Amino acid sequence: MEAHLLSPTFVLQLFYGEERDFDLAQLCLRSNPFFGYHTLLNDSQDIAACLKILEKYETRNIILMGHSTGCQSILYFLDRYITENKLSADVLKYLKKCILIGAVSDRLGLSRPPSYVLHHSEDVTEQLEQLNDTKKEDLMLINEIMARANPMSKFVLGKNVIKSERYLDLFQINGKDDIFSADLPDDHFKSLNRQNIPLCILQMDQDETNLIDNTEKLKKIRNSRIKIIQGDHCLTNGVDELLKVLNEEVTEL
Repeated sequence: MEAHLLSPTFVLQLFYGEERDFDLAQLCLRSNPFFGYHTLLNDSQDIAACLKILEKYETRNIILMGHSTGCQSILYFLDRYITENKLSADVLKYLKKCILIGAVSDRLGLSRPPSYVLHHSEDVTEQLEQLNDTKKEDLMLINEIMARANPMSKFVLGKNVIKSERYLDLFQINGKDDIFSADLPDDHFKSLNRQNIPLCILQMDQDETNLIDNTEKLKKIRNSRIKIIQGDHCLTNGVDELLKVLNEEVTEL
């Protein structure tokens, strides 16, 4: 949910990594910095436009790499956007692999005190102030009801302004962003990656956002491999191990 260029910090470290054996370009999807306003559909439009430009310049051996929400954006693009918009197979002509870093569940990771729940009016805020003892599940249900009842409203969630549509995408069961939740059935994961693009999924061993470990579920995604690397969700302790893995993935092309 960070809102600035080259965020999180490890992106900047990758750009200046002395041991990098590949060219790196950052595609700033609309969901960054406007996480609460733009959907996976918007991100997919950005990805399609980027691939079209790279195709024009005959850029070969492309690897799409996404972090956090970027993981959802890539799979939404592969599994829904291409088919629903009847894109030519040429859009994937030079795409050799996708790397997903920190593929976690926003829905299961929403563990916030009542002061972080959605509010859009003084009346609702007063009601929520009385919910200090309310269970997390009940708060999420209240939020969902509010978002459905006010589809054009904008809320505050933590430090982010978020639209109702975006909230529902992120936090309702089977929402558009609800792709990696560990409580989803096996068949859901087996249905992912319909384009059968090779996937390397990198999970951090100290990811504070992955409250319910989903590693075994991720293994069920077609044509995917899981690698565990050291670090928290934003790799605040450095990118040495990440660079090593990325170089290995590039070498395999």
